[in-house]
Amino acid sequence: MKIAVIGTGRVGSAIAPNIAAAGHDVVYGVRDPADPKHAGGDGIARRSTAEAAAWADIIVLAIGWDAVDGALATMGPITGKILIDPINPYDFRNNLAPLIAPDQSAAALLQAKTDAVVVKALNQVGSGVMADAPVRRIKPLQFVAADDATAKAAVMQLLADIGFDVRDAGGLDYARELEGMARLWIAQAFSHGLAPTIGWALTGPDA
Repeated sequence: MKIAVIGTGRVGSAIAPNIAAAGHDVVYGVRDPADPKHAGGDGIARRSTAEAAAWADIIVLAIGWDAVDGALATMGPITGKILIDPINPYDFRNNLAPLIAPDQSAAALLQAKTDAVVVKALNQVGSGVMADAPVRRIKPLQFVAADDATAKAAVMQLLADIGFDVRDAGGLDYARELEGMARLWIAQAFSHGLAPTIGWALTGPDA
């Protein structure tokens, strides 16, 4: 699969090398590929956001909620492409106050803005978990929510390839619960001493 990771921040730079190591083609999409702030030593090409989105089968929107409209406008036509939404719409400078209505999710609002196929995933743990997921003895849990079964299956396979214990969360209406799950994780990491390398995991009587 061809994957475009939009953004070279903590999430983007954590997952892109693992996607490449798993044998997929991957590029970063950034506003200005020549800007030194996007430079890195991971060997992954930096392309313009529009070029990366046009090339890719799957786009990972690894940006903040406030940057969504600009990124969608810059990407141009992405009809039918899979758009992974790892965004948690909370104010990180104001006690994780929600940035959207409580009966909404970032994923549902994003789907209303685009004719791509939105899949909610990669939002439930921090970048420290994502970065070393492939080498962990216990795979970190990652739920995936989407209405399109084919898109969901493709994303689930991609996440399994990069080290996650992947679970089907149901339709896109469950994105709200996944964003709440992320808010709880973030609060634990920010305010209650949880190490940012700790992730969710399922356990059973023999684990």
